[in-house]
Amino acid sequence: MNILNIKRHYYDDYTHSQAIVINKATDNIIVQHHMLEIPYKENKKFVSCIPEGVYCAEKFVHEKWGTAAHLKFVPNRSEICIHPANWLNEISGCMAPGMTFVHGKNIKEAHVNHSRNALKAILSNLERIFLIHIFS
Repeated sequence: MNILNIKRHYYDDYTHSQAIVINKATDNIIVQHHMLEIPYKENKKFVSCIPEGVYCAEKFVHEKWGTAAHLKFVPNRSEICIHPANWLNEISGCMAPGMTFVHGKNIKEAHVNHSRNALKAILSNLERIFLIHIFS
């Protein structure tokens, strides 16, 4: 079973992470992309990314996003997903993968590019139900 590792870097207005799919049997990196999230603000709904930890996620098909992933058992949160988005105003607690990441001076400038392609590359290397390890 492969695992998705999210190595976070916190900034005042956003969180940028390395999203790395690891083959658990060999410890080899299969896929490495970026992840954009809103900043951490004590796990408050709609204004904070989720706490660091290990979570279970399940792939699902959404009519707007296509294949995405829903994180389960996040403390005091629900409806946390990994879905395509390029800008912070398109996510409110969820995670947006990208092939490239552009650092910004503020919340309106930081973004990822080619989010759908990155999501497809990440999810195609994970089982229907998989683990996500978020750490800094």
